[in-house]
Amino acid sequence: MEYKLTRNIKHAKHCKDGKDRNILQYFLNDVLILEQKYPFDTDYDKGYEYRTDIRDEYLLNFKLYQTRQYEPSGSWWRCFKNKQDGKVRLVKYPIFKKVLEQFNIPKDFFINII
Repeated sequence: MEYKLTRNIKHAKHCKDGKDRNILQYFLNDVLILEQKYPFDTDYDKGYEYRTDIRDEYLLNFKLYQTRQYEPSGSWWRCFKNKQDGKVRLVKYPIFKKVLEQFNIPKDFFINII
């Protein structure tokens, strides 16, 4: 069986608690398997400025793996750099086994994002 892992980003979504958030949604064969909050800042024009780069996303052993890197831009940021600038973080998020069992995925099966 062919598996298709995709991602959808909702920018500046107004949530029920009255706050605005950016949300990442991950789908496996068009079924929602994970929702994540993405950095949101009211100082930016749209609430986001694409400064957090998320790449190398894949699903393995019931976990979603990501590589995240924060990159400030503009001359203002060059003056006020902090320790987090340019730092690469390798993160993983668990996916409920009940959600993935409906797909009959073997435990060590690697699925890369499209």
